[in-house]
Amino acid sequence: MACLLTRTAIVIGGGIVGASVSYHLIKLGIKTTLYDDAREGNATTAAAGIISPETSHYKDPAWFQLALKSGMFYGPFIVELGLENRSNVYSKVGELTIALNANEIESYNNTRDLVNSRHLKYGYPASDEMYEIEPQEAKQYFPGIAPVKKAFYNKNAARIHGGELRDHIVQSANKKGLKIINETVDGLRMVEGKATGIISDTITEADYVIITGGAWSSLFAEQLDLKPFVEPQRGQIAQVKLLDLVDNNYCILRAFQGHYLVPWENGHFVIGATRELNSGFDPIKTIRGVQEVFREGIRVFPALENAELIEVKVGLRPRSIDDLPILGRVPNYENVILGTGMGPSGLQLGPYCGKILAELITGSKLIDISNFNIGRFSK
Repeated sequence: MACLLTRTAIVIGGGIVGASVSYHLIKLGIKTTLYDDAREGNATTAAAGIISPETSHYKDPAWFQLALKSGMFYGPFIVELGLENRSNVYSKVGELTIALNANEIESYNNTRDLVNSRHLKYGYPASDEMYEIEPQEAKQYFPGIAPVKKAFYNKNAARIHGGELRDHIVQSANKKGLKIINETVDGLRMVEGKATGIISDTITEADYVIITGGAWSSLFAEQLDLKPFVEPQRGQIAQVKLLDLVDNNYCILRAFQGHYLVPWENGHFVIGATRELNSGFDPIKTIRGVQEVFREGIRVFPALENAELIEVKVGLRPRSIDDLPILGRVPNYENVILGTGMGPSGLQLGPYCGKILAELITGSKLIDISNFNIGRFSK
């Protein structure tokens, strides 16, 4: 640890990944500065926050291992932050996955078979933690749901409020010595082919630069001899309130049109989300996007037709070329580390990935992330 006390790091981007990296670097005794300009459209504050790796449709084994460990990391991390009794930040509520009509049966069966194959291979989740239910039982898990054809339930699924969690992580790190600068980073400082720091309103030197800039991470690609490696994928979500609902004993609801419902306190629900490619960096709310979200929400939960609209949020998710995360050191720039490309799974993966990236500096290896290195795009 002694040799790490003299080292310095700059983290670019204060979303959930950057917050976690900063927190864990400070814990390791590395003098850390977090740069964040609170950019409109950041994905962390405009995400539903579903933590359910068990039901993910991603088939890549390396991704699943990462997601599984990320999910298991959440519980102890929440306790470490002192948030175990803050249900407005994190709560295990379960998840119901449904097929509403005959057109969704094939997708449902494929997901169920994928989940079953993971159970056989990894012994997780346990059979009493995820199981199929009879269609008529669905209303017990989600009162008012439209009639369903098939359904299975994941007891372990949780919800997370991304903005609240990010703020708690940053505040905790700040109390331990994290320096926070609310400025835009214009570029990396390059000296003799090496990244020695960053350029913002001033020039700041550091031993390590960790880029966790979300959808904007590719702005540094040219300086690192890389092609653009992430693009923004716009996601629109809506928060609504059922006026006559006080006790929200609902689980997360996921159907097979790529959308979901997440329950919160006092009759609030989050409905999402659009997945808009080629959206550019404009975090605009569109009629088409809002229509899509409400149409799907009402289709699975008709009571939403009379709900009060609280707000619509837009987040620009960092989507990589192959839809897999980008984690690790940059080839030929060993002191530059990337943490981005998590797409719609940023809140699910972010806290654990932040710890992984921080540990890279110490030489520790929590999990094999070689499949997620940026070098895979040059092969």
